Amino acid sequence: MKYLSGNKVKLIALISMTIDHIGRVFFPSLVIFEMIGRLSFPLFAYMIAEGWKYTSNRIRYFSIISVMGIFFQIIYYIMFSSLHMGVFIMYSLSLLFIYSIEFAISKKKYAFIFPLLTFLSIVLISGVEYIFPESSFAVDYGLIGILLPVAVYFSKTKIDKLCYMCVLLCVLCIVYGGVQFACLFSLIPLSYYNGERGTFKLKWFFYIYYPFHLIVIWGLNLLLFHV
Repeated sequence: MKYLSGNKVKLIALISMTIDHIGRVFFPSLVIFEMIGRLSFPLFAYMIAEGWKYTSNRIRYFSIISVMGIFFQIIYYIMFSSLHMGVFIMYSLSLLFIYSIEFAISKKKYAFIFPLLTFLSIVLISGVEYIFPESSFAVDYGLIGILLPVAVYFSKTKIDKLCYMCVLLCVLCIVYGGVQFACLFSLIPLSYYNGERGTFKLKWFFYIYYPFHLIVIWGLNLLLFHV
């Protein structure tokens, strides 16, 4: 296998995610779709950390992720009346925590309070589903999911990143069980990631594809089974 650019890693994650969503809607009894889909989250989490590292405009980067997260949550609530927070909200919390740590490192006295309060807030937010189990509120992959991009970002070497990811993903497997173990296979393409973006600028393609493929799958579901 040749080394993979960031674009290729994201495309693998995109394909994995699409297969997962198709399986959930059209083939819920076939576990293989869900297993393939477990690769997408770790791949995207890794690339979110890389994106924050290399972006020339962090305010814009964070704004895009968070605004998309809020927009999708509004649509999700309208469609399903659920307060389950999706991955874009989770990634927004990850980036906020990364920023708070960097801010503390760049300052001196009392700056540690900022990341401490951010972390406590994240723990509280991710713990709501356990404090109020009757509520539909939950964050995708919980605290471990939020910490994954943080661990990747602050790791100095590629080996460190993969090792920390492996540890956190193993914890994730223990917490969620089932086919979640398949997420460990995401370490294979990540081990071939070469640290480069790739030839083409596909940033907006990845942003646009997410809502587009959900609309297509949802529309086909309505057309085939509810008309």
